[in-house]
Amino acid sequence: MGICGMSGIGKTTLAQAVFKRIRSQFQASSFLNNVRMEHEKHGLATLQQQLLIDMKLKSEKDKAYVCTGIDETIKRLRYKKVLLVLDDVDNIVQLKTLAGNHNWFGSGSRIIITTKHRQLLKIHGVQNVYMAEKLNECDALQLFCQEAFHKPHCEKGLLDLCEGFISYADGHPLALTVLGSSLLGKERKLWESAWDRLKEFPDKVIQNTLQISFDALGDTEKKLFLDIACFFNGEEKKRVADILEGSGCYPKIDMENLIDKSLITILERKLWIHDLLQRVGWEIIRCQSPQNPGERSRLWLCDDVFKVLMDNTGTASVEGMMLNSYPHQQECLKPEAFSMMTNLRLLRIYNVHLPLGLSYLSNELHLMEWYEYPLRSIPRGFQPVKLVELIMPRSRFEQLPMGFTNLKTLKLLDLSDSRNLILTPDFTGFPNLEKLILQGCTRLEKVDPSVGALERLILLNLRDCKCLRSFPHEINLKSLEILILSGCSRLKNFPEIGQNMIYLSKLYLDGTAIEELPSSIEHLTNLALLNLRDCKSLLSFPRVLFGLASLKSLILSGCRCQPTKSGHPLGLSPILSPIDVRLNFVQLISFSVLYYLILPNTYLRILTCVALILWTHFSCVARQHESKPINLLLPRSFSGLSSVVSLDLSDCNLLDGAFPDDLSCLSSLQSLNLSRNGFICLPNSISQLSKLKFLCLDNCTKLKSLQNLPISTQLVMARECTSLENYSGQVVVWTSGEAGFTFINCLSLADDEECKVGEVFLLDSQVRPLWQRYMEEKIHQSQGLQSILPQTEIPKWFSHQKYGSSVLIRIPSDLYENSSWKGIVLCAIFVVHKDLISSISPSQDPYFHKFKLRLDMDGGLVDCPQVFNIPKDRFHAGSFGLWLYLSHERFRDNLDERNCISPSITTHSPDVEIKACGARLLYDTDMAEFVQNLSENNFRISEDLLHQGHENSWNVI
Repeated sequence: MGICGMSGIGKTTLAQAVFKRIRSQFQASSFLNNVRMEHEKHGLATLQQQLLIDMKLKSEKDKAYVCTGIDETIKRLRYKKVLLVLDDVDNIVQLKTLAGNHNWFGSGSRIIITTKHRQLLKIHGVQNVYMAEKLNECDALQLFCQEAFHKPHCEKGLLDLCEGFISYADGHPLALTVLGSSLLGKERKLWESAWDRLKEFPDKVIQNTLQISFDALGDTEKKLFLDIACFFNGEEKKRVADILEGSGCYPKIDMENLIDKSLITILERKLWIHDLLQRVGWEIIRCQSPQNPGERSRLWLCDDVFKVLMDNTGTASVEGMMLNSYPHQQECLKPEAFSMMTNLRLLRIYNVHLPLGLSYLSNELHLMEWYEYPLRSIPRGFQPVKLVELIMPRSRFEQLPMGFTNLKTLKLLDLSDSRNLILTPDFTGFPNLEKLILQGCTRLEKVDPSVGALERLILLNLRDCKCLRSFPHEINLKSLEILILSGCSRLKNFPEIGQNMIYLSKLYLDGTAIEELPSSIEHLTNLALLNLRDCKSLLSFPRVLFGLASLKSLILSGCRCQPTKSGHPLGLSPILSPIDVRLNFVQLISFSVLYYLILPNTYLRILTCVALILWTHFSCVARQHESKPINLLLPRSFSGLSSVVSLDLSDCNLLDGAFPDDLSCLSSLQSLNLSRNGFICLPNSISQLSKLKFLCLDNCTKLKSLQNLPISTQLVMARECTSLENYSGQVVVWTSGEAGFTFINCLSLADDEECKVGEVFLLDSQVRPLWQRYMEEKIHQSQGLQSILPQTEIPKWFSHQKYGSSVLIRIPSDLYENSSWKGIVLCAIFVVHKDLISSISPSQDPYFHKFKLRLDMDGGLVDCPQVFNIPKDRFHAGSFGLWLYLSHERFRDNLDERNCISPSITTHSPDVEIKACGARLLYDTDMAEFVQNLSENNFRISEDLLHQGHENSWNVI
C-alpha cells in the first residue's frame, strides 16, 4: 500500500507507527528510511544490502551490486513473509529495484511505500493508497502544546497566541512541532515577538523542508507553482490553464504533475494549495530581491505594487502584477509606470489615476484586469495578441480601441458598466471568445452582426443595456449556453433562432419590450429556464413554448400587457382634446340640444349631435383603456409543458375564467406563483396539479376562498389576501393530503416579517406534532440539509461554540453503538461587508458566495469537502447564519477509536468574513428542541423559494 501527501504531513510517522505495531507478525522486516536521500548519496546497491541485512539475510561485509542484488533479493525473500517500508520514494527505479512486484515476496507479506508522488504509485501498480491529511484542531492543539509546554493543554494567558500559531500551521504536523518546540519555556513577550516575525518571514526549518519538493520540480512546473501560489489559489482549473497556456509553461500536464507530487489539489474544479506551501512560494519570490520588489518576478501585495509603480522601479523581471485586495486610496501614476516591465504576462489593477496618460503596456499580456480604466485610449503600439482575458469594467471607452481588435486567443471580454460604450467591435477578430459580458453599458444601441461568428461563445450577457434596440436578425451560436438580455427595455424584437443552438439552457428576457417570441425558438431543445418577467408588451402566452421538452422553470411575472397608445378595441383612433373634458349624461344632452337649436340645417344638426356623442363615448373608453392594463391571455391548454417544475404567473392581472379547464398537462409542476392577481376563486382545474407542493397567492386581494387545493400541497402563502374568508390574518394547518398536512400562511406581510408565523406555529398544540413529524421524516430521508437566514449570533442550543471558522466536538466513547444518534447540526455566522462589494474581482464568482465545509476526525478527512453556493443577490450585505445538518451515515463508519470531530467552514470570497461556528450532536431526544429552533429561526420562506421549486426552506445537500 501507499501513503501519499505533502512534505511534513506525517507520512513517515504514520508508517513508523504501523511498522512498530505489526512487525512481530512477520518472519522478517525492514524500514528503509529516506530512500530518496540515500539513493542520491550512496546508490541503490547500498539500499538493497541494507534491506537484506535488516532481514538477517546478509552480512554487512558482503559487497553489494545492483545487477546481482535484484536476483539475490528475489531468491532470499520469495518464501518469507516480510514487512517492508520504503520511506520517501521519489523515483520509479527505486521501486523496481527494492520491491519489483508481488512475486518477490512470500505469501502474507506487506509492502508500505511513503511518497509525495502519487503517479509513482500508479505506475508501480499500487492500488491501495492512503492520502495523509492535516491534523484536525483537536490534535493540532495537543501536538503544539506537547512541544511548547510538555503537556497536552495550553497554559493560561497564552491561548490567543497558541490559536494564532495553530492557525498558521494549518494542521501541518512538522510546522506544529517546529513552532511549538521553538517557544518552549519562553515568556509571553517573546511569544508575541515570534508571532510578529512569523507573519513577515517564514520559519527556516519549515521553509527548507517544504521547499525540497519545489526544488525537485522542472522549470515549467516551478513557474506554474509560483503563479498558482501568488495569483490563482482557489481559481477554476480550466481558467488558469487557459490563461497560462503559451506563457512559458504547459499548464495541463504541469498541473497533473503538481497534483501527483502533492503540491496542489483539485476541489470542485478549482485549484487549491496548502497555506504553508503557498507561503513557500511567496518566500521564494521575496528572496529573488529582498530589498527591491521591482526585480521580483511576481507582485501581489498593495504596498509592493504601488511602490514599484509610483517609483517607476519595475524591471523586465516582473511577469505578474495582480493586486490581491482593493487599495485604500486612489493613486496617481506617471505615464511611464509600466515602461520597463516588458515581460509582464499578468496584470490586475484598480483605483488608479493617470492624469498625464499612459505611454506603455507589455504586449506579452495574457490577462489584463483593469478596473475603472481612466483613459479613452490605450498606449500607441500596444497590441496584446496573446491576451486570453480582457476584463475592464467601468472603463471610459466609447468603442474598443484598435489594439484590441485582432485577438485570436481571447476567451473572455468583460466591459461591464462601461457607460460610455456606444459600439461593439467586429467580433471576427475574436474567433475563440467564450464569454462576452457587456452588462450595464447603458449607451450601447446595437450589437455588431459579427457576433454570430462566435462559434465558441458560451455566455452572452447584455443585462441592463437600456438603449439596446438592435440585435442581429438571426443567431445560430452553436456553443451558447446562457443568453442574458434582462433590462434591455428598448429591445422589441427577439432574433430568429438557428437550428444549431441546441445547448442554450438559460434565456433571460425579463424587462424587455419584446412583443412575441419567434416560432424558431423550438430549436432550443435544451432550454431549462425562460425568464419573461415584466415583459409588458407581451400580448399573450407564448404558444411556441409548447414544444420545449426540457423547460423546467418559466417566469411570466408582471406580464400585464399594455394597449398601444394609438390602438383601440374597435380599431378607431379617437382624437382627444388637450383639455381634459369629462361629460356626464345630463351635460351631453344639454350640449346636443344647444347644437340642435343653433345650427340652421336639420341634416347638419343631426350629424353634429351624433358626432358629439361618438366623440364623447370613445374619449371615455380610450381613457379607461389607457388606465387599465390587459391581462395576460393564457392558452386553452398547457399541453406540451409537462416538463415544467416551476411556473410564475404573478402580477399578470389574471381574473376568474382566465385559466384553462385542463391543467393536468402540467404533470411535473411543483411550484406555482399566482400572487398579485385579481381572481376571486381558485380555478377548479388547480386540483389536477398532482405534484404541486408550493402555491403563492400573496396580495390576491379579491380572493375569497381556498377551494380545490391539490392533496400534494405542502405550503400555501396567502399573505395580504384581505378578502379571504375565514382565514385572513391567521396561520392555518390542514391535516389532510399526501404530505400529512398543508401549511397556509394568511398573515399580513408586516406580521410575517415579525416572525409571527413561528409564534403561531409553535403555540398551536395540534400543529406542533405534525411539523415535528414532517421535519423528522425529512431528516431521516436525507443525508444533509442546508439553510441560510439573517442572524447575528449562534443560538445557545448549540453546545459547542467558538469564534472563528471551526469548532471542536468531542465524541463520546459509545457513539458508534448509540442507535439514537442522528448526526451533527452546524451553524456558522458570516458577515457580508457592504463596503467591499464594489471591490470584488471578476475572477471571483459574480453570482455566488462560495463556502467550503471540511469534516476532520483526528486528522483524517471524513468526507469529500462540500462546497455551497450562496446567491449574492439574496445575501448581499449584513450578518447571516449558515445552518447545516449532516447525517451520521456520512461518517459513522469512520468513528473507530476517534475522540473528536472538527468541522470547519471556509470561504475565499473577499467580502465575506466568518465570525463564529456552533455545533451539536443530534440525538432522537434532541429532535423536539431542534425542530423548535428551526421554527424560531428559520420559518421564513421567501418568494425566491417558490421560483426555484425547493421542497422546503432547507435544501438537500
